[in-house]
Amino acid sequence: MEIVSEIIPKKIRGSFMAYRDRALITVKMITILAAGFFIDRMSDKIFGYNVLFSIALFFGLGSIYYINRLEVKQKPLHKIYHFKDFFKTEGPFRKFLVYSVFFDFAHMICSPFFIVYLLKNVGLSLGTFSLVIMLEALASIFTQKRLGKFSDKYGDKKVHMICLVGAASTPLLYLLFIHPSTVWMLIPVSIINGFTWGGYNLTRRNLLLDVTSTGDREIQIAEYRTLTAFPMFIAPLIGGLIADKLTFVLSGLPLLFAIAFILRALSGLLIFRVTDMRVRSEKSTVKIFEEFLHFPHFTVHHFSNQRHNKLTWKAP
Repeated sequence: MEIVSEIIPKKIRGSFMAYRDRALITVKMITILAAGFFIDRMSDKIFGYNVLFSIALFFGLGSIYYINRLEVKQKPLHKIYHFKDFFKTEGPFRKFLVYSVFFDFAHMICSPFFIVYLLKNVGLSLGTFSLVIMLEALASIFTQKRLGKFSDKYGDKKVHMICLVGAASTPLLYLLFIHPSTVWMLIPVSIINGFTWGGYNLTRRNLLLDVTSTGDREIQIAEYRTLTAFPMFIAPLIGGLIADKLTFVLSGLPLLFAIAFILRALSGLLIFRVTDMRVRSEKSTVKIFEEFLHFPHFTVHHFSNQRHNKLTWKAP
């Protein structure tokens, strides 16, 4: 993250990160499909997995080679950090950190159980579940570029708030619409998830770079990653206990989804305390969302010589 903040200009950070995410998602999809096809065709599964691990090692070493070729300025150490400094936060970074920790808890309290719900309660096959994952990835790929441009134009916070609404609503969508008799609803829900979570992760990373100060960015990002890691293992344990033990109107996973939606909605309100340090637009979030839905269109312009028409791309 520190390297990104140094080598990528602020004004195009959103577009760059969107391009990066699209490339990563595309490579992941192709790799997963190729690896699955390869393993299915291998009679000796152990040998097949060893081949895949060797390929992964080769590309991992290659990434180390290329990262070492990056020219990054070495910053002198201006001060010595002590252990107690690790837990001292202030200003915009503290507000963003509090928001991130609370929303991550609300996110992880039910996120690991979506696959359980789809396979056990809805009765989805593993093959169909794989198609759902691919549909979400495709939705993210097709919207990332536009989301990156909007974050550069209108600021990360407002685009983040738009995506946050969808991210917070995921448990509610599952609770209301995803049932054994309405499996087809997974198509629109997966598209919404792909768009909103792709934009959520994109703008959240950008906001992290915005609220961290240049001199202390390394320790602040380390602190951010450490504190946001706690909800990753605590929240699922609590979610499992709620699904197994608690009953209030609903029970099991439906009750957990209802609680998770409420927690996500409440923790999401903390984003209003976060300051967008990169771009500040006067345009309202609703207007930005309306503009986002107004996708670019093609127009045909006729040259004055009338010898040929030129097809041009016109952005809204």
